[in-house]
Amino acid sequence: MVGLVLVSHSRALADAATDLVRRTVGSELPIAAAGGVGEGRAELGTDALDIQSAIQGLRTTDGVLVLMDMGSAVLSAETALDLFDSRPAVRLCAAPLVEGAVAAGIQAQAGSSLETVTEAARRSLEPKEEQLNGERIDAAGPAPLRVPDRPEEVLEVEITNPHGLHLRPVSRLLAVLSALDVQVTLENATMGGGRVQADSLVEISRLQLRRGHLARFTVSGRDAAKALAQIRELAERRFGDDASTQIAARSSAGTAGPVPIAAGTALGRPFVVEGVRRMVSEAAVPEEDVSVQLAVLADALDGAVALLQARAEAAGERAASENLASLLWTQRLILEDRSIRERARKLIREQRHSAAAAWLEVTDEVARHQAAAADPYLRQRAADFRDAGELVLQRMPGFAGATASPVLPDHPFILVCEELSPSMFDQVRSPYLQGIIQFAGGPNAHGAILARSAGIPCLGTARLHADRLRTAGFLAFDGRTGELWFDPPPDVTADLRERQVRETRVRASRSVRAKETAVTRDGIGVTVQANVGTAAEVEKAALAGAEGIGLFRTEILFQEFAAEPGEDAQLALWSEALASWDDRPVTVRLLDIGGDKPLSFLSGPPEANPFLGVRGIRLLLQHRGFLGSHLRALLRLAHRRNVNLLVPMVTDGHELRIVAGELARAHENLVSRGADHRWPVTAGAMVETPSSAVLLASLAANVPLFSIGTNDLTQYVLAAERGHPSLREYQDGLHPALVRVLHRVATEGAAAGVPVSVCGELAADPEAIPILVGAGLTSLSVAPGSVPMVKEAVRQLSRGDCQRALETLLNESLTRGEEVRAFVRQHFPELVLGEQDG
Repeated sequence: MVGLVLVSHSRALADAATDLVRRTVGSELPIAAAGGVGEGRAELGTDALDIQSAIQGLRTTDGVLVLMDMGSAVLSAETALDLFDSRPAVRLCAAPLVEGAVAAGIQAQAGSSLETVTEAARRSLEPKEEQLNGERIDAAGPAPLRVPDRPEEVLEVEITNPHGLHLRPVSRLLAVLSALDVQVTLENATMGGGRVQADSLVEISRLQLRRGHLARFTVSGRDAAKALAQIRELAERRFGDDASTQIAARSSAGTAGPVPIAAGTALGRPFVVEGVRRMVSEAAVPEEDVSVQLAVLADALDGAVALLQARAEAAGERAASENLASLLWTQRLILEDRSIRERARKLIREQRHSAAAAWLEVTDEVARHQAAAADPYLRQRAADFRDAGELVLQRMPGFAGATASPVLPDHPFILVCEELSPSMFDQVRSPYLQGIIQFAGGPNAHGAILARSAGIPCLGTARLHADRLRTAGFLAFDGRTGELWFDPPPDVTADLRERQVRETRVRASRSVRAKETAVTRDGIGVTVQANVGTAAEVEKAALAGAEGIGLFRTEILFQEFAAEPGEDAQLALWSEALASWDDRPVTVRLLDIGGDKPLSFLSGPPEANPFLGVRGIRLLLQHRGFLGSHLRALLRLAHRRNVNLLVPMVTDGHELRIVAGELARAHENLVSRGADHRWPVTAGAMVETPSSAVLLASLAANVPLFSIGTNDLTQYVLAAERGHPSLREYQDGLHPALVRVLHRVATEGAAAGVPVSVCGELAADPEAIPILVGAGLTSLSVAPGSVPMVKEAVRQLSRGDCQRALETLLNESLTRGEEVRAFVRQHFPELVLGEQDG
């Protein structure tokens, strides 16, 4: 990076100007002050030795620009250069000290050459002169410009895009120009600020060309005429922007629009969290590792570009995915941008940054610049830089940057994010959080589970509406129907607030009987328990009237460990989480890691298809040391609590016999140590693979209880990834294939005398409850917020009616989940299909 030396007769003035530039441009800019003479340099004057020392102290190889105030300062600066044994790359510039330093600093921060930085300083008074003439100038110093080898032609076009020339229109411009033999520069003729080379998405974005601005293209080269014609055509078509800026306020089940995830009405201003904010070590890498870090950066960039290319090609094959393909292409251009790449390489070469630190610094800087745009829409485009940057970071070996929590709003807000994760959920917990909208995430994804567990209204699969979600001033949605409103008018807002009031009344009425047992109209009791993963959810389950914890998902708690926890640490973790729980039963699932739930201390090598790979009990059996401490801690917990165990991802009886052996060894170890624990302990099996459902009768000889995990069972039976946004119709737990599997498991479990419960999200689906009750299942475990609703639904049903309806359903030739749901609504009109409780 080019350095700056500011020389003034007054050292106080030089220091103040230096501080101004640092505050304006950034603290990382190499800049030094010189000037003043006498003791403490308190007297007016300049000193050549002082200026020479300032130049040497910058230690930059890209050159130094020296700005001086007047008179003898110029002579002292020239003398300072003569003092060097070999003349360094230093330019003396007659530009004004303050304006020149700021303009030069901006250009130096952008990674420009010494010549370009000097030119920016020389032209620094132009914005002030134009502003005094009544014109507003947005400073954006000129990028390095190539000298044209042919006569230039100039074309001026008015920007008519509603949100100006933002990243995606620019990407279409670059795609056109890249295929031509031309040299093109671009400037904002309305606002000024200099010309940039029109081959860099980043540099063009700095011009902040907004609607109504005049864009001036200067073109030369063999294909100049063709380029001018294509630029005109692009401008007429708004550079490929859709002419309509409006989108449907509601998306039906048959579109790619928002998917209902968690019921309830939400109103608030959008709060966009574009993934996690990474923090990396700032320690310099050894000189000998610089080449390694450059290679790491290159490999990560190549991998991310290849991934985006593949995704864009796949999206381009689907007509409905045109917007997504365009977004992916834009992100690819960001990663291929010469300006960003070269600035990251410079940080590695010259400041010995690691590849991760250099890439993060550069992408953060361009994102911050974009976020400072005057237009709200352009500000939101900073997300494109962050998203693309994150793709590269994820491909750097061993990168595990920590995250910083976002500053939450102090007013009602709706979280808008890529996909809700446990760490993000912890960061955004707030009494002002009204709802969640995810760009990705289907109804069975883990973000959906988190939202339902917390009783927060939620939508998923809203990526096609991403731009509107980022720029709307106010949002409202119905998490049960999928209706979504952008900046709704006052009458709609009033209706929605009334709906919220009605929902609150429904929840209150259910809460009155929440602690009572749920009994069908014909006298069959159904136990309703809670699925939990945190201490807060345990406390909420107790308040909601849960009759037990039917599934304790331990992996959320274990995310706090960076290294493998020992037996005592695990016991303390569970004991703390269950502090508010009484003697009601608790069923703890063994740590279920793998697939989309990694842990830093318990993972295997990358897998082509992790959902079908080493996860659940398969992974635990590959880490017998940890499995031993895990089981010992649970046996000790069972001494204090009414604990049962569940083995996840069971495929066959062989795995269960191995787990039984490991449990016996854990018991023997605790006996030898004299440690209090319970023996024997009940250890059941999760039914979530097709194999376990098919082999249920034989598995019953090895375990005393089963629990159906409908989320994974649905994904495996229908061969559809549970969070995939394009496979919604294959993620329905009431698909006819799943209904038949559930009926078989319930029937065979009853025949073997082994209790069967349901702990998947289907248990909280009002339209599924008649099917489950009709199959003879009398134990349901749901999110804490859903406990009162499920109990109330059970009370409205007769098991006899449910059984007869299920028999009829199994004899029908239904082929889709929607048809099963229509059948349920037809046969059970009395069932209240309502909101989950909060």
